[in-house]
Order: sequence, then C-alpha cells, then structure tokens
Amino acid sequence: MGVGLYGSIYILPLYLVQIQKYNALQIGEVLMWAGIPQLFLIPFVPKLLQRFDARLVIAVGISLFSISCFMNADLTNLTGIDQLRWSQLVRAMGQPLIMVPLSGVATAGLARSQAGSASGLFNMMRNLGGSFGIAVLFFKKVKTEAGASGGH
Repeated sequence: MGVGLYGSIYILPLYLVQIQKYNALQIGEVLMWAGIPQLFLIPFVPKLLQRFDARLVIAVGISLFSISCFMNADLTNLTGIDQLRWSQLVRAMGQPLIMVPLSGVATAGLARSQAGSASGLFNMMRNLGGSFGIAVLFFKKVKTEAGASGGH
C-alpha cells in the first residue's frame, strides 16, 4: 500500500517538474485536486464503515486508486493540469477509503493496551513501504537516465 500511495505522490511532481517544467505553484494546483477533496470525504468514511464491511470499503478504495493510476498511464509531454485533474479527483475518492478502514482493520481485535503500539507499527510499515517504493522509482529513473545518456 505504501509503495503505491507514496510512489504515485512522488512520481507525479517529478513528471510535472521535468517534463512539463511546472513551478511549485503549478504543481500545487495539480496536487490540490487530490488533497482538498479528501478533507471533505474523510469524515464520511466512519459512517460508511458502519453500513458496509471494511473489506468492501477497502476494495472500492483500491479500485478507485487503481483507476486513477491507469488514468495517468499514458502521460505524454502534452498532458497538463486539465487532464490530470480528473485522475487526481478519482484518487482523492479512493485514498480515504483505503487509509481509514485499513488502519482500523490492522488494529481490530487487539487489547486497548496494545492498540497504540499496533497503530505505530502499522504507520511505520506504511511509511517504510513508501520509502522503498520511492527508492525503487528513483533508482529506475536514474538507471533510465543513465541508459539514455550512454552512461552506466
């Protein structure tokens, strides 16, 4: 989960800087379409979890997140904010449906005395997965650039 979530957050600004030559403000305008809607959606996730099984909510969230990634699969040097806005909105709908119930499922069934440690471990593993994902993407980027320039 961390690889997908953090990796996609890493790769999009990199694309916008290197290919589109966007400045920080323009990158923020693209990424806000994934951030701001989440602020409004997150409060409704607990209500969804009261009505639906957490596994179903997570599956819908992963599906939406996957769809948003596939929407970005054919980026070209002509892809800009107008095309990225829709994929960011779909991602914004999917991420809260993954993060909130998944942390609940990870700590369900534990004694209250262990819940804090379990939550910390869950967050550490998510961040560790994200770090590995970003490192792999960065390594692939460096390796690709070295191959394109004739270096090793």
